Amino acid sequence: WDTNGKIGAVLLVLFAMVVPALELIFLILGEIFRFRGSSASSRVFGAVIIWVQHRSKWAAPDMFAYTLLVYLIRTLDHDPLILTKAQLDIGFACFCAFCVCATVSALGFPLPVAESPQQQRLQEEQQLLKVTSPNGGSPILNSRPSNVKPPLLLRTIGKWGVALLATAMFVPFFHLLEKGAKTPVMAFRINEKPLYKPVGPLPESAKAAVDMLDIPHMLASDVSLKLCVETMAGWAKGGEATSALATVMWAVFVLGLTALNGVLLLLSAWRLCLCSGGNCFGGSDNFDTWEPSARPEPCPFLRVSRLLKKLAMLDVAVVGIYLVTYCMAIYQNIGVIVSCKEGVAILFAAEVLHNLLYWMVSSVADYPSQAVPSVEEEIPEDQPELAKAPMECDLSLRCLGKSCMLMGTQ
Repeated sequence: WDTNGKIGAVLLVLFAMVVPALELIFLILGEIFRFRGSSASSRVFGAVIIWVQHRSKWAAPDMFAYTLLVYLIRTLDHDPLILTKAQLDIGFACFCAFCVCATVSALGFPLPVAESPQQQRLQEEQQLLKVTSPNGGSPILNSRPSNVKPPLLLRTIGKWGVALLATAMFVPFFHLLEKGAKTPVMAFRINEKPLYKPVGPLPESAKAAVDMLDIPHMLASDVSLKLCVETMAGWAKGGEATSALATVMWAVFVLGLTALNGVLLLLSAWRLCLCSGGNCFGGSDNFDTWEPSARPEPCPFLRVSRLLKKLAMLDVAVVGIYLVTYCMAIYQNIGVIVSCKEGVAILFAAEVLHNLLYWMVSSVADYPSQAVPSVEEEIPEDQPELAKAPMECDLSLRCLGKSCMLMGTQ
């Protein structure tokens, strides 16, 4: 703030202090409204918990960049000519524990089940479509709810198109993620001109010695995610617990969960095509028919993917790297330059593809379980005519009259 870096100071306070404080406040508000029982309280509880689930990880963007800065400073050590020392201290461990625990604990809050108007209309329509069997058996579903339409993506390119498009997006995503992890993301350089008078302490006569020792080259360092993880793991083996925690944050939460989430999204897309028989609309490409004897289950891969999406922190790390390098720009007037490298752009492109893949797959993967009503058909053995296809079932006049009366009461 005092060195004209007001925007950087505001952003650091926003991410490091305001977001964590809002997490605690929203968790308290959620617990207050959780047991009120009214629909308004349920909406408030659901809103604050969803906010915490999606935003709690954003308390830690600068935390990732600090680990990269520690690596850059420690690798500048050239004893006895240049001596540097840096390490992650207990504050880093406490902040990491807070961010991770807050994010994970928020995922454990059960959200209230609130029926949307579309769900209510669907239930009413399903009631009209039920016909009681003559011997008092379970209800039989006779027709498809008219207001449940396949997503636009399925109607446009079909389930095979979705699977192929997901594959076409996953391949460059994984390639960019791997390449971005191996490409430098942050660099440390010095500009020797501010070292000499009248700006710096050295006289002009010292320039020859500085050039001979190649000090600018010795004070140059780049870091990639792969190199940082490997080096931090080595420091952790030497007994540095905070370096072990930094290794886990980069290897697991930034790279590992992001890559695993991409794999799960790909499996979710192909599950639409490869699951068996009636569990996937009887193999229909246009999703116009299904077998009512088996209700498809929600996609298990997508269920896990939604959880991992809230824990994967590649987006947070990219923002943190840019944020810290932006704040470090205030030291350029004294010759210290900390800048982003091309690896940040590559990782940003990978995260864009990750989000596009998540949006595409999550919009269609659970459609089978949402479109097929939850009423299962139980057909008496002595009435095989009831086992006809849904659009070909026979209705008696008594049953038809009952359906008309129900419709009139609506």
